Amino acid sequence: MRNSPLWFVFIFLGLAVAQCFPTLAAQTQATPSAQVTPQRDEVKIGAYLTSLYNINQSRGTFSADLWVWALSNPKSNYKIEDALEINYISNEFPRTFSGYYTEPVTPDVKIEQRKVQGVFLHDFDMENFPFDKQRLKISFEDSSNDLTKLVYVADTQSGFDPAISIDGWIIQSLQATQEVKDYNSNFGVFTKPDHVQYSRIVVTAELMRDSSAIFLKLTLGLLIAVLVALCSCLMPTHSEDIFSGRMGLLGGALIAAVVNQQFADASQGNTTTVTLVDKLHMLGMFVMITLLGATSQSRRLYELHSDGTASKRFDLQALSACSALFFGVSMALVALAIHKAHNA
Repeated sequence: MRNSPLWFVFIFLGLAVAQCFPTLAAQTQATPSAQVTPQRDEVKIGAYLTSLYNINQSRGTFSADLWVWALSNPKSNYKIEDALEINYISNEFPRTFSGYYTEPVTPDVKIEQRKVQGVFLHDFDMENFPFDKQRLKISFEDSSNDLTKLVYVADTQSGFDPAISIDGWIIQSLQATQEVKDYNSNFGVFTKPDHVQYSRIVVTAELMRDSSAIFLKLTLGLLIAVLVALCSCLMPTHSEDIFSGRMGLLGGALIAAVVNQQFADASQGNTTTVTLVDKLHMLGMFVMITLLGATSQSRRLYELHSDGTASKRFDLQALSACSALFFGVSMALVALAIHKAHNA
């Protein structure tokens, strides 16, 4: 009986330890699980352009066939045939998927391939036409997983078939780059932030127009019309018949420039942009209108000075000034357009 209080103490301590032990075990098990963060799937996307055609500047579309592949972990649930979403697709024409193929490359990597055919949208910048450079873009996103769940990586092996031939165009390069697309919306999932991000792969084909032949074709008529108008300054205005013929020649040259402008508009397509060709035609028409005014002034000078010396001197001055204006400004505009195209 003398030791009974000690037994009570031991029993009490034992019960206390037994109560605390499950709690400590539960905390020990909960701590690691709270530190675990979900892993993002990483998928490498590449593309190979096999065909490029129907480049339509008026409608802002182009058609392309390309093989797209995805390299991913075999343990992930990613499937290119279910998840890949293509942007910049024209809704007027159906897109086509074909040729799905998959196989394990290594124990840690599987490859999926799919052929894509479609009509894509492009906003053609025609300001420097026909010395313009166009970057045709096709972008790929995942249809459901945002940046927290999936990240795309661009495959540097992307390229294009060198045998592709496009009338009036030269393919300079094709690159696949990775980007992050921001959306200021949670698309109705109110448990997510109002701002979500998706990983994106952008395949860009850089095209340069075969400009030398096109430029000569579109401006040759204008050049001839301007030269004819300039040569009219060599026709003296002392005779009524020659004066009338000179005015008629300038009127015909102006009409020829307008007709050539319409031909150029048909070639470059419907666009609200003032192109290089438009600027040259407007410059040529301004020179011709100036020469019409100079012809009238030359006739007036002859009537004031019957010997014709003043009118001839004025004609030569008008010829020099208008020639310098047209050819000087034209060369400056062309040089600026070529510079912008090469540095775009």
